[in-house]
Amino acid sequence: MEGRKGDNHGTVPYIIQALKVHLAEALKMLNVIKNGYSTFHSAMLKESKKLPVPLVSELDSYDAAICLHLGVVRETVKQSRSVRTGGGGGGQLHNNSSSFEC
Repeated sequence: MEGRKGDNHGTVPYIIQALKVHLAEALKMLNVIKNGYSTFHSAMLKESKKLPVPLVSELDSYDAAICLHLGVVRETVKQSRSVRTGGGGGGQLHNNSSSFEC
């Protein structure tokens, strides 16, 4: 039995070190995902500014319908798109359990 005590002596520091390594890897992967999304989002915003106003208005209608269906309320923020169309477009979505940023 005494041998078993000795076996467990280094286990906790090893586990803590392993968790730190896995946490660092997870954070790196999350940064890759965040950077990829940021690049994609910027490209899509650039493309959306090229769309004709009637199409943007239609997209805003779809956006409102989806928000209504999901039970979320969009808090609008000032963007170049809202200046062009006079509509919402962009902001944060809120429901009872969580919030989503667009």
